[in-house]
Amino acid sequence: MTFRRLSPHRSALLSVAAGTLALLTVGCGQPSGADNAADEAPLPRPVRTLEVAEPETARAPSRFSGRLRAAQESLVSFRVPGRIAARTVDIGSRVAQNASLATLDPTDLRLQRDEAEAALSDAQARARNATAEYERVRLLYTNDNVARSALDAALANHESGLAAVEAATRRLDLADTRLGYTALEAPAAGVITDVLAEPGENVTAGQPVVRLAADGALEVEMTVPESLIAQVTRGATIDVEVSALATRFPAVVTEVGLAPRNGSAAFPVIARLEADDDRLRSGMAAEVALSLVGGAALLVPSQAVVADDRGRFVWVVTPDASSRVTDASGAPIEIGTVARRIVTVGQLRPDGLEILDGLAPGERIVTAGANQLDDGQSVRLLARDPLAEILIGS
Repeated sequence: MTFRRLSPHRSALLSVAAGTLALLTVGCGQPSGADNAADEAPLPRPVRTLEVAEPETARAPSRFSGRLRAAQESLVSFRVPGRIAARTVDIGSRVAQNASLATLDPTDLRLQRDEAEAALSDAQARARNATAEYERVRLLYTNDNVARSALDAALANHESGLAAVEAATRRLDLADTRLGYTALEAPAAGVITDVLAEPGENVTAGQPVVRLAADGALEVEMTVPESLIAQVTRGATIDVEVSALATRFPAVVTEVGLAPRNGSAAFPVIARLEADDDRLRSGMAAEVALSLVGGAALLVPSQAVVADDRGRFVWVVTPDASSRVTDASGAPIEIGTVARRIVTVGQLRPDGLEILDGLAPGERIVTAGANQLDDGQSVRLLARDPLAEILIGS
C-alpha cells in the first residue's frame, strides 16, 4: 500500500472539518458518551443551495461561422447546345450588363435557319398555287360548271396552304431566335467569380459556363442549430467580422431557413451586409455575432444540473419549516427535502447554464452535493463557505 504525505495546510483543514463534523453529529449540546451516540440519529446529508433568480430577457451574442457571397449570384449558361467558339472573360473579369461572355459555333444553327427559310419559300409557293386553284374553281362553280365537291376541295387546299405558310414562318422565327442564342451575355453588371467551360468544349442547353456575382450588397450565410433557430428573427441586426480584414460590419438578417440543410440539424440563415467596402470579396470567411432573443432564460451554476439515462435534472429543495434541529453551539440547522426535476437546458455561458424549461424563479436548488442524493431524501442546508465545501465532498 502506498501512502501520500498531505501538505500541512490541507492536513489542518481536514482536521478542522473532521472536528466540526464530530460536533455536528453529537448535536443539540447532548453528552458525547457511547450510550447517547448510539441513541441519537445522524443529521441529514449537507448540501449547498441557491435560490433561482428572475430570468433574463436577452442572451449574450452567440457566434457562428459563415462565408460572404454576392446577394445576387448567377450561373450563366447558353440556351441552346453547341461547341464554344470563344470565351471573352476570365475569373475576376468585371463586366457590364449585356456584355458578351462567350459565343457558340453558329454553323449548325445557321444551317437550320437556312433550311427553315427554304421550307417557308416552298410553303409560300404551294399556298399561291392553292389560292389560284381555289379562285379558278370558285369562278367555275359560280357558272355551274363544276360540282360543289370540287369547290370544297379547292377551298381546303387553299386554307391548308395558308396554314403551312404560317407554320413555316414560325419555324423560321424560331431558327432566327436560336441563332441569336449563340451569344452569351451578362444578365447584370458584376464580376466573374468562376469559369466552368472552356473554348472548344461541347455544352448542352442550361449547362453553366461562368458564375457571375452581380454588383451590389454582399450577404453572409451561416447555419444555426435547431435548438436556437426558433429565436432567430428576420430583421435582426448582427455584427459580421471578416477574418481577412479584421473588421466588423453591420448586417441585417434577411432569410431564416424553414428546413435543415443536407439532412443535418442546422438551419441556414442569411444576412445582408449594410456596408459597401471595396475590400470585401465573395467567398471570404466571416464570424457572425447574433443576439438571440425570445423566451426568457434562467441561469444556474452548471454543476447544479445532473444527467443520467433518464435525462438532465436538478434537485429542488423544499425547506422543512417545522424542523428544530440545532448544532453543538445551539445554532439552528435548516432541513429540507429534495425532489428530482427534469429540465431543458440551453447554452453554457460564462455566467452559468441556461435553463429553458423545468424551473421557476424563487425555487431553491442544490448546487453542490447533487451527485449523491436520492428523490425524497432529507438534506441539511449549508451556507456557502470553504468548510461547507469540505463537508459536502466528504
